[in-house]
Order: sequence, then structure tokens, then C-alpha cells
Amino acid sequence: LRLQPAGAPDPSPGSPGPSSVNLAFARLTKSRGWYTVRLLDVRMRAQDSAVSTSLGLPAAVFNSGKGAIVDSGTTDTYLPRAAEQKFKTLFAQLAGGQQYHNNEVPLTAAQLARLPVLVYRLETDGGFVDVECPPANYVEVIGGRRYANRVYLSEAAGTVLGANFMNGFDVIFDPDGLRLGLARSDCGYKAPNSDPVTGSSKEAALDGNSSSSSGSVRGKKGKAKPFLRAASPRINTPLPSAVSEEVRFLADLLADQLQQALHLPGPGQGDVELLAACSAQCSQPAEGLHLAL
Repeated sequence: LRLQPAGAPDPSPGSPGPSSVNLAFARLTKSRGWYTVRLLDVRMRAQDSAVSTSLGLPAAVFNSGKGAIVDSGTTDTYLPRAAEQKFKTLFAQLAGGQQYHNNEVPLTAAQLARLPVLVYRLETDGGFVDVECPPANYVEVIGGRRYANRVYLSEAAGTVLGANFMNGFDVIFDPDGLRLGLARSDCGYKAPNSDPVTGSSKEAALDGNSSSSSGSVRGKKGKAKPFLRAASPRINTPLPSAVSEEVRFLADLLADQLQQALHLPGPGQGDVELLAACSAQCSQPAEGLHLAL
């Protein structure tokens, strides 16, 4: 989160940019109905740069029709069709020529490292806040080193900032105060008998071969998405804090593919027991949130 007061110019290349903050409140434009914010700009920056580049579109493009809504019931993010060409052009420039689309594609580690950070500039009472969403927010892992972008450039009018926009944030919906708060979440889980520094445990370790089965939730747009589910009731170990970021990434992007790849039984079959759903938006560790390995 980067906050800048009203009237301050955009930072020049090489400058540190707006100041980083732990909590910022965007202004809600309506007291009823959808949580509607004013999206001033959509920008991108390279992962190794602090300076973002604008799509160069007027704010009216993102706020037409229903406006720009923040909707936890919609899984993905939808930008207006009017932004499509400029979005794709800037993406290709920053991503080393990679073309933006929503088809499944194989990507190498080097190509993933070139994907830009998406920056959504929201209006605040005293200026604006830049909400930065890394590739883990908008890239879905399909499996077999295949990936798909989950920001769609298809909205007829206005913008839908869905659940993947909120990944990694605590979100405060405050209609009475006409504001929407955003803070970087810190879901740190620590296993019993774990190392106090690394968080590693003799009972469990999470890596690419960990087994988990999955369920799904359905957003407003109707696409089912995975959430983390237990694979065995025999060993229950809280998530090690050292890998909590990886767990959240897996919970959002990988659980469904792990079940298929490892041929795990589905929910309600055999001795598989549903223990918990892991949400990337959680503000506090849920009571009893476990991963069974």
C-alpha cells in the first residue's frame, strides 16, 4: 500500500514513490448497495522497480456504469473493455514481450519473474492510495507448469475488483464511515514444537509434494475456485509460519490441481475429512485451521 496526499505529483523514475503505509482507507462513493470506490487509475510496475506506469486512461473509463465495486463474492477481477488495448500494450512492455490473455500457457521461472505488479489507484479523502497486487494475485496455477491470467478485460462498463484483488489484505468494509480499509495481512501460523526461527516442525513440512484435497467456492461471476482441504485425518499439524505465504498461494491457486495430480479422494469419500478453508483475506488465524499431511 502506497499513500500519497492530494496534489502531490507522481514520482519521477528513480524516486522512491509514494510512502508505504500499513493501513489506508479508500473513499466509498455510495452508502448503499455495492461497495463502490473511485478507481483513479490502473498502473503497472516491474517487480524490481518502485515506480509504476499508468495505462493513461481517464478515471471515467473505470467508473462508468455501476462504478468500480469491491466485491468479495466475485472470484476474479474485471476491467472495462475500453482498457483492453492499453492494458495489453503496457503488460507486454514490462513482461519482456509476453502477450496478455486469459488462455492457459506454460511459463518458465524467468517468465514468471518478468510479470508486472498491477497497481490499482483508489481515491481517499485526502489523496489516493496505490493498492499493489503481485502476480500471485492475478495468475492462477493450472498445473503442469501452466498458468492463466485472471484479470479479465471484458466488463461492458465499470470495474469489478474481486477476491483476487483482496488476496494478502485485511479488508474493512465500513459503510457507516463511507470508507473501505486495506491493510497488509499477516496470517502467521506456527506448528507445535516448531523451530522458533524457521517455524519448521518435525511433524510436518510443506513443499511441492504435500498432499491436499480441495473444495471450491463460487463467486458472483459463477466460476468455481479451490480452497484448501485436509487430505488425511490421522495427522493434524497447524500450518508452519515459515511457509504461510506459500500456503495462501496454494490455497488460492493450487488445491484443485493437487487433488487431481495426486489422485486424492474427494470430500466425503474414504477417510478424507474436511478440516478448514484457508482464506487469503483472513485477518486472524481461524480457530482450528489445520493442514493434514
